[in-house]
This record gives sequence, C-alpha cells and structure tokens, in this order.
Amino acid sequence: MKKERRNDIYEELRNFLEMQAGIPEEWEAEIQAITPDDSFDGLDVIVGHMCDEWGTGDTRECLSMIGADEDEIEKLIEDNFDSCF
Repeated sequence: MKKERRNDIYEELRNFLEMQAGIPEEWEAEIQAITPDDSFDGLDVIVGHMCDEWGTGDTRECLSMIGADEDEIEKLIEDNFDSCF
C-alpha cells in the first residue's frame, strides 16, 4: 500500500477513534515513540492494538466504515494481527 494511502487511512482512523472514546494514552505513546528507523508506523500500531483488543471482526468493520477497501483491510490485519509494540 502506498505511503499516501496509508496516511489517509491513518488520519481517518484517528478521527474516528477521537470521535468515539479517544485514542488510548498507551497507543499514543507508542506512536510518538516511532523513529524513522522503525519498520512500522502509527497505522500499524493502531491496527495491531485494535486486533488485539477488539478482535479482527470489529477491526475489519471499523476499517471498512472509514473507507478502507477489502484488500487494504486484509493486508493491514495480516501485517498487524500478531504485532506487539
């Protein structure tokens, strides 16, 4: 997935979560700690935590609601399902 598209999904996901209960401080701290040398980004952190805490079904539903297509959703879940940040 291209960086620009990842950024779009990330911004939409952040906006969605902010309108709900907000982004947990732990997730935000992990996002802020990302360095240019890391192989992951804020989208990976959020999707990884969503899969862990919400399960893949709710994560898929949320990503779909914000406009990610099926291929993007499956790739994000596949890449981040077992992530530990």
